[in-house]
Amino acid sequence: MSPPSDPVTQARQAVGSTRESRARWLLKFSRLNFQNLGPDQVAQWQVGVAVFLGLDLRLQTQNGGFAPQQLPTTTEVRQWQKDLKQRLDSLAQGQVWSNVSAQLRFALRLSGGRLVVQGTITPLHQADRFMVKAVETLANVRDRVRQCAREDCKQAFVGNMRQTYCTATCRGTVNTRRYRQQSHP
Repeated sequence: MSPPSDPVTQARQAVGSTRESRARWLLKFSRLNFQNLGPDQVAQWQVGVAVFLGLDLRLQTQNGGFAPQQLPTTTEVRQWQKDLKQRLDSLAQGQVWSNVSAQLRFALRLSGGRLVVQGTITPLHQADRFMVKAVETLANVRDRVRQCAREDCKQAFVGNMRQTYCTATCRGTVNTRRYRQQSHP
């Protein structure tokens, strides 16, 4: 049995290093319900967001913990998750996720079940860093970001070229409905 790893190592493994793993982590983060999480789980997501942002989380030697000033606050993490969820939900409803300012110009939209990215991103204030990372992450895997084909789902997911449903559950639901319509009109 291997010894438990520290929170930063666990977060690095959860977020991953590939474009796809980072996009999957981001979409999983967007679907969180913080009210169902305990303090330890919230802290894990806090460290995960810091890793996602590329923050330096060196462990302190005195108490074995990490420097709290380097972690985003719980309030920030919850707000970023809420904002991300709202923007992804808007995408699923056919709206455009866009921003036009002196520092940031982009537009994301789902078209034909795929993500379309238009615009450029330039450096901006620290407060906007999470959303910039979210947009960059999704833009980097735009060919793999899909919209679930199930009419009552429409959730964004990272899939392979032929995948049309976000989960096997959605695929099964559609297949069951189709079967029932064919068998019992």
